[in-house]
Amino acid sequence: MQDAFYEQVFLWIMIIYGITQIVTEAQIFAWLRNGLAGSKLGLMRWLGNLVSCFLCTSVWVSFLLGLFVFSPTAVFWSISPVQNAMLDSMFGSAFVWFLFMLESKLSR
Repeated sequence: MQDAFYEQVFLWIMIIYGITQIVTEAQIFAWLRNGLAGSKLGLMRWLGNLVSCFLCTSVWVSFLLGLFVFSPTAVFWSISPVQNAMLDSMFGSAFVWFLFMLESKLSR
């Protein structure tokens, strides 16, 4: 049972990493990043900065996956789904940021 949980958490983290990397770095979403960042509206420019930042995007991807797909923290704390998703956002983004930094160090 514990092994299945660790496998789910590992897969959850890899999904967050993949989505975050595609949104923040892939050419397919360059139009979105550039369009939002070049906007004259403050909110759109802010969103452009958000989807250009690896750490920022991973927080929101972790939050949404924790809220709608799988919440690793719900196993340990039985609080509201939104509170668990907030904890998931911190948990997921920390692991994803570690992987991002590891990748950047190894690719030099």
